Amino acid sequence: MSLTYSMDTSELNRTLADLAIAAGKDADTIVRVESRLFAEQSMRRTPPRTQGQGRKAVERDIKKIIAAAPESLIRHAMNENGGSGDNIKLFTGDTEEPSIEWHRAQLTDDRLEEYHNSQRDRRGRIQSRARTTGGGRWIEDKRIVVPERVRARYIKRKQQNVGRLKAGWIPSARQFQGKVPKWVSRRHEAGARGTSQLRGAGTNAVTAIMTNSARGASKLNQFMRDVLRIRLSAIKRKIRLINSGYAKDIAIGMRVRSRARRT
Repeated sequence: MSLTYSMDTSELNRTLADLAIAAGKDADTIVRVESRLFAEQSMRRTPPRTQGQGRKAVERDIKKIIAAAPESLIRHAMNENGGSGDNIKLFTGDTEEPSIEWHRAQLTDDRLEEYHNSQRDRRGRIQSRARTTGGGRWIEDKRIVVPERVRARYIKRKQQNVGRLKAGWIPSARQFQGKVPKWVSRRHEAGARGTSQLRGAGTNAVTAIMTNSARGASKLNQFMRDVLRIRLSAIKRKIRLINSGYAKDIAIGMRVRSRARRT
């Protein structure tokens, strides 16, 4: 099994081989089953946990840097400052400079997205920005002010992207008959950016290769290390149970209970 994050999976590969020996099953079967569990765990660990959580995060981040107000209020504030737009930033068509004619210009989502992206940190998130007042005036921060309808439209558009990062694991989950949250597949399966391969099927050198190339996937390293740790722990636990005879005892117990029900 290999990942696009250049993670060391040598221990995982050895542990899978140990599981195949302990369970008395061929490597192909073991890799298929564990790859399904790995893909499902990867999808669960990839943020956001739920669609609602993701949508709230998008709205919260955008509101940190894009303020909104009624057009009449913004226009009044600019008039009060002699049309200079002191401490008010507006995207007005082809310029970022405040203008008394701002309300006549075409404010595009592309300009908002450009500004939004410029304020993201390396994790793609927006840091909180403190705002204070002094002498009855706003202290300028890095936010821009746009009409309420413009911000609402932009937030709604960006919320449509929620789940794309999770969707990068869809090809892997489908390859190994894993489960995919309906809210992820419904919107993003057609454009899922990921791949899945099973090489050497039917041999002892079988290998599963899963990739997630969705935007932001390069920031999943810590999440994937967590998945690797969780799956390694689970596989080792299976091996210990099998070697202790626990699995065999359970199977015998199930057969005994089945005979009892028939009689």
